Amino acid sequence: MSNKSKKTKKMRRAQKLENLKQEALNLKEEINKIKKENTKKICIKNLKIFGNVCNFLCPFVIVAGVSVCSVVAFRGGLPFKKDEITKYKRIALEYQSDGFINSEEHYEINDWLSTTLPKSEVKIYSPWSLTQDGNYSRTIRTYSTDKLINLNLYNAVLSQDIEYFSKNFSNYKEEIEFTNKKQVVNDSYIIKSNLHIIDKDDKLVLEESDIKNYNVTICELLATLGLGMLIAYKRNFRINDEIRYIKSGYKIKPIKLLKEELKMKEKKILSLTKGGKKNVR
Repeated sequence: MSNKSKKTKKMRRAQKLENLKQEALNLKEEINKIKKENTKKICIKNLKIFGNVCNFLCPFVIVAGVSVCSVVAFRGGLPFKKDEITKYKRIALEYQSDGFINSEEHYEINDWLSTTLPKSEVKIYSPWSLTQDGNYSRTIRTYSTDKLINLNLYNAVLSQDIEYFSKNFSNYKEEIEFTNKKQVVNDSYIIKSNLHIIDKDDKLVLEESDIKNYNVTICELLATLGLGMLIAYKRNFRINDEIRYIKSGYKIKPIKLLKEELKMKEKKILSLTKGGKKNVR
């Protein structure tokens, strides 16, 4: 073969190799472009599907929140979890310093559903004193409070601590009692009280029973699913139709054929490259 023929053949092979390289490069750019477009479509599609799923679940979430909060507010407790129930000591005391004492104690839940405590009242009778006209008089002070949450007043009554009342109560009712019947004049005060106390420092913590937790969980699940489905039905929101519509609008463009074509061109490039040393990969 003449040198001219060899040179021509070599130039043709070089030109073919260059064309193949350019075609391979174009294929790579096309594949990368499609990959970016597909990634963008997937992100947008997933975001829209997620938004529609949230839209569909929104009634269930709201119903679940309202249901759980309502049940908890009415002492039902949380679903799935065994709650701790705290009970505080309630004390009812009828006391009279000349010997009458009637005290009742028990533990109960103290929240907004609890029965309001009756007003506590303490009456302190001062000792009888002789008046100038030969009669007898004494002062009666009445102290009252709506709610007691500690034992300070309780202990003051039992210990007959008269100073406690003068130091801690500025509001009271006072009346003076007179009698012409002979009375013993001494320094003794008489205390009569009717106290109702919730002692926050004395409490019992109990664990919710299995049967109660089971019943609460079932009721809240049924309420959530039932009301949620009813709301979803009234909204006429079809989540499956919405998802199908979104998927149809963001179809992924296949690149399998382009990859196979690129692979074939790379093989041709390799066969045209001397010794296979040059590789466009």
